[in-house]
Amino acid sequence: MRPEIKSIGYRFGLIGGALYFAYYLGFYLFSPEQFVGYAKTIMFLITIVLLVLAPNSLKKNQGSYITFRDAFSVIVLSLLILSLISTASSLLVFQVLDRNLGDVLKETAIENSVKAFEMFNMSEEQIEKSIEAIEKQDLFSFMSHIRNFITWFLIYSVLGLIIAAIIKKNKPEFIEDSDSEQQ
Repeated sequence: MRPEIKSIGYRFGLIGGALYFAYYLGFYLFSPEQFVGYAKTIMFLITIVLLVLAPNSLKKNQGSYITFRDAFSVIVLSLLILSLISTASSLLVFQVLDRNLGDVLKETAIENSVKAFEMFNMSEEQIEKSIEAIEKQDLFSFMSHIRNFITWFLIYSVLGLIIAAIIKKNKPEFIEDSDSEQQ
C-alpha cells in the first residue's frame, strides 16, 4: 500500500474514530437514552460522508485521477481504523464505565417498541412475543460488540465498493499533446 493511501486512510479513520469516541462518551455523560434514538442515524450518515471524502481527497492529490483499487483501499483502511476505535469506545462505555447502561437502554428500547407496536395495532400477544425476544438479547456483551464490528464492517465495505466504483477515474491511456496537433 502506497504511503499516500496510508496517510489519507489513517487521517480519515482517526477523524471518524474521534467522532465515534465523542459520540459514545458524550451520550454516556449527557443523554444515554439517545443511544437508542436518532443519533445512530446521524453517525451512519457521518460515516458515509467520511467514506466519500477519503477517496476524493486521494483523487485530488493524484491530479483528479484514482483507480478503483486505490479508492477502495483508502476506504477500507479508513473504515478499519474508524471501526476499531468505535468498537473500543463502545466497549469502554458498556463494559468498563457502566455495565448497567445496557439494561437501561434495553428498557428504553422496549418502551419505544411497545409504543410503535401499539401505533400499528398489534395484538397484546404479538407485543408480548416481541418484548420477550428483545429481553433475551444481550446487545452490549463483548461478543455482541464483535458481531456488530464484523457486521457493520461488511455493510460499510459493500457501500465502499459502490463509492469506489462511482469515484474512480482512470488516467486516459493516450493523452493528446496540444502542441503536436498544431503542427
